Amino acid sequence: MSDWVEQPILETTLGNFLRQQREAAGKSIAVLAGEAHVQEKHLRAFEEDMPAQLPDFLYQQFFLRSIARVLHVHPEELLALHASAQEQVIGLRTNTLPQARALRRSFMVAPRVVSAVLVAGSAILALGVLGWEIHGMTALPSLALSTPADGSLSAIPTVSVAGLTERGTELRINGELVYLNADGKFSEAVNLHRGLNIIKIAAKKVHSDEQVFYRRVLWNGSAALGDGGAAAVAAVR
Repeated sequence: MSDWVEQPILETTLGNFLRQQREAAGKSIAVLAGEAHVQEKHLRAFEEDMPAQLPDFLYQQFFLRSIARVLHVHPEELLALHASAQEQVIGLRTNTLPQARALRRSFMVAPRVVSAVLVAGSAILALGVLGWEIHGMTALPSLALSTPADGSLSAIPTVSVAGLTERGTELRINGELVYLNADGKFSEAVNLHRGLNIIKIAAKKVHSDEQVFYRRVLWNGSAALGDGGAAAVAAVR
């Protein structure tokens, strides 16, 4: 039986739909952000329909799948609303292109004024680009985990740690360097010891601090886990 709850989608935005589902689940933005492993600022940007404050399209889709899992909503519902919102943004930009052409003489300005404006504009643009590059180098890298869930119980002595981060990020699991594919995705098998295992996942860019997540995974040393193992997991959580 599926865990997803089919929700009828009327004419609504992605932000309104997300807010309704979060409030119906009785979760605050902070709680949902923690459970879905999505930064609060990104969750607020989704709910306020402000795509300009979100990372690249790939990360947006990854975050929405994590949010859907926590809210028990089918991910395709959120992705469909997300795609519709992207189409509306593109259409809006197309429709707001200037239609009228001004007369050539209306723009006759003294050459010195034009030169000064161009120089000032170039300087402002250069400073803006430099500031953006510095921000990109020092900001924490995005990091989203798909598995394992925190406080999970493993039936085998290994667990797969998988997720998505930014390309060019140095990712380490329990201190060991992990290979990223071309899209920034990763999947690494981690050996477990008997009892509670605390797995540290750390992502770092050259000039940034670490973005760190921890995952607690319990393995009781047997292939088949009974009620005793389930009780232990409850204690971990």
